[in-house]
Amino acid sequence: GIMIIGAVQELRRGKDWDRRMSLWGSGAAAVLLSVGMLALFLDLSNKLQVYRFYLAFNPSSPMSWGAWILVVAYPVLGLWFLNSLSDDQWARATGRVSALRLLTGLRGWALSRRRGLLIAAAVTGTAVGTYTGVLLQTLAARPLWSSGLLGPLFLASGVSGAAALLMLMRPRREVLHSLVRWDVAALLLEAAILL
Repeated sequence: GIMIIGAVQELRRGKDWDRRMSLWGSGAAAVLLSVGMLALFLDLSNKLQVYRFYLAFNPSSPMSWGAWILVVAYPVLGLWFLNSLSDDQWARATGRVSALRLLTGLRGWALSRRRGLLIAAAVTGTAVGTYTGVLLQTLAARPLWSSGLLGPLFLASGVSGAAALLMLMRPRREVLHSLVRWDVAALLLEAAILL
């Protein structure tokens, strides 16, 4: 949800968007995604076999899709984070940690491809947000879950939660109003899907 809102808003509003939302949002998304991946790892029965998800890609397997979507999400989030840093923030960060200078070329690449990166963030965010619902709908043993609406429901819920989290970051008034609209739209979509 954070990836979708941040990328779409930054694309739509340009310089009017509070880039601080993208900076903190991309960092928060990476942390929250990592917590979720840790929970998935702890849930595995054969933890030492986790590498097998990444030896091949099976287009008919929801688990394979999920594993690879999560792998794509990290570089997209990292590039979005680098893209969201102002020149002053980047100078301070490289001044404190000189090893970060190794990422200067990567940051320049991300800045030069800002629009494409934001589109990739929105698409990846949609895939991550929909994936859990798609996976759960394949469980025939749970009739209430076996619905094609579960993916959009999870996505709407993720967007609503992301809007609420971003509102806690004290954005400017016009950005706050935009986030409220995102949250209300997502909640209405959730209610419609549940009905």
